Amino acid sequence: AELGEQDELWVRFRHQHIQSVNQEVQEEIKRFVKENATAQIQKQEGQGPTLQAIRSLPQYQEMLAKYWVHASLTEQSFAQLQERNLMNVGILEQDLACGVDKDGKEVSASKLLTMLSNHLSDANAEVDDKLRLLLLYFTQMTGLSPSDRTKLMEAAQLSLTSEETVQKFLSLQLHQENVDTEAGTSRLAHRLERDKDRRKFFKRRAKNAAYELSRFEPFVKTLMEVIFQPR
Repeated sequence: AELGEQDELWVRFRHQHIQSVNQEVQEEIKRFVKENATAQIQKQEGQGPTLQAIRSLPQYQEMLAKYWVHASLTEQSFAQLQERNLMNVGILEQDLACGVDKDGKEVSASKLLTMLSNHLSDANAEVDDKLRLLLLYFTQMTGLSPSDRTKLMEAAQLSLTSEETVQKFLSLQLHQENVDTEAGTSRLAHRLERDKDRRKFFKRRAKNAAYELSRFEPFVKTLMEVIFQPR
């Protein structure tokens, strides 16, 4: 089976959360096998297959094969989650992006730095995961000096190519200035400390989000909802 528009399961599931897909696929497989006439006949010994069952056999095999493709994909995805420790990586990403943890409690800058350092020093961590975490950290935290960034990149043991990627990213100036103008000095802090409304939004999201690793919502989503809200 190939993924594409011809696969009705792919069309139906492709935008859903993997946890939801896994549950729905497993339930649909059980329901399909239970309700399918051919499956029922195969389970009943001593009864010869009817003409209708014989005709349904190719369709049964084709549909069941499609289900197993998606079941296999979700299993492989969950295996990658375990192998690459992506659950913990994802938790840190969500905490960095939202400024609060899964319980809606504010996460201190020192705790975020400790969590990041642990991931960067992990010899088994994927380089791409380290790079993604670094870029997210640099955009979310204020009070970082160039030397601070250099130390973190050294801790991650990035290749020259990855270091160049970071430098080019920083040249876009998507990160905020390092100096805390209110305090008059440089202080490590999450950028949402100055955006109380956005932080409150993520506190509510933490309590209402369907999945722990899907707490973050980009501001553009909120903006589009306001624009297209019926008046």
